Amino acid sequence: MMKKIIAFSAMVLMILCVTAACSRGAKSSRGLVGASPFSSSEEAAKEQLQILVKEHIQNNKSYTNAAQVPVIRRRPYYLKEYSVYFNGPDEFDIAFRELESKTRPLMAEVTIEKLRFSTRMHRKSARAREDHEFVRDTGVEKLIFELHNGRWTRIGAIFDARTTEEQVDGQWVPKREELERVRPEDQRPGWFGRLWNRIRGEE
Repeated sequence: MMKKIIAFSAMVLMILCVTAACSRGAKSSRGLVGASPFSSSEEAAKEQLQILVKEHIQNNKSYTNAAQVPVIRRRPYYLKEYSVYFNGPDEFDIAFRELESKTRPLMAEVTIEKLRFSTRMHRKSARAREDHEFVRDTGVEKLIFELHNGRWTRIGAIFDARTTEEQVDGQWVPKREELERVRPEDQRPGWFGRLWNRIRGEE
C-alpha cells in the first residue's frame, strides 16, 4: 500500500512540473509577440511627419517686392526676413531616433535646403520697415520634432548658413567683408537710454 502511495505522489509531482514548464513557455512566447522594432502605429507616425514637413514647405510665403516683407521682432531687435525652399516640397531628409519612453517613443531631425533673405537688425521697427537692403544666406534648416502621445511637436529649429551674399548692381555676389547684422547706431544704449526709450514706448 505504501508503495502505491509513493508512486502516486511521484506521478502528481511529475504532472505539476510539466504543467509549470508549459506555462512558462507560453508566457515567454506571448512576450515575443509584437517585439519588432517599429509597429504599424510608428510607421503611420513617420508618414504623418512627412506630410507635416511638406505642408511646412508649401505654406511658406515668399516675396517679390521688398516693401511687402513684414517686420518681425527678434528681441531686442527688429528686421525683415523670409525664406525660399528652392528644391520644392518633396526634397528633405528625416533621421529618426528611438527613445526609451512610452509617451515619447520617437525623435526626428528634418534637414531642408533653403535660402534666407534678411535685412540688418534695428532697434526701432520704423527703421526696419524702411530697410529694403537684403542679404542672402544659403544653407540648411534643421527642425527637431518629438512624437509625444501620438502627436508630433516641434521642439527646436536652427539655420546653418553656408554662404552669405549681397546685391551689387542687381547681382548677387559673395559678401567680402564680415557682415554686421546690427547697425552701429542701433547698438543697445546705456541704462538711461533704455529707460528713456521705455518712457517713449520705443522699447
